[in-house]
Amino acid sequence: MEKYNLFKVGNPGCKYKRKLHDRALKRAFKCQCIYYLDKPDPQVNTVTYRTLFVYNISYETSEDTLRKKFETFGEIVTLYIVRDFVTGESNGYAFIEYASSYNAEQAYKKGHKMLIDSRRVFVDWERSRGQEGWIPRRLGGGLGGKKKSRQLRFAPHSS
Repeated sequence: MEKYNLFKVGNPGCKYKRKLHDRALKRAFKCQCIYYLDKPDPQVNTVTYRTLFVYNISYETSEDTLRKKFETFGEIVTLYIVRDFVTGESNGYAFIEYASSYNAEQAYKKGHKMLIDSRRVFVDWERSRGQEGWIPRRLGGGLGGKKKSRQLRFAPHSS
């Protein structure tokens, strides 16, 4: 897999979009918004194969509520709901690290589409540090979607 290159993104034939893209890159570098692409966050010290990514969480869900629901699968080492830097409000997703990979596997299988605070939450493995060259979908990466839902972005045409 070729490593993602920020400077190759965009349509080279469209100068307007390229100028917008270049200005956005300059702003991102100034505020260090894309710092994590080259260097992992030194504050993150969880084990990737025991860490789950839980999303579609209600913005009112507390860490205690999430912990009570997911502790049924095993001992939780760390639970972190990601919050907006300015407002402190939940962004709607969290990371949960389990004490053992078996417990994480159980939570991955049984916790997916679990109802918490009247919302179905989705569970996936943490991928940002576990896969070399992983880029979030919003930056052009991701898994590409599922074939049956017609979400594959770079799928060859079927005949």
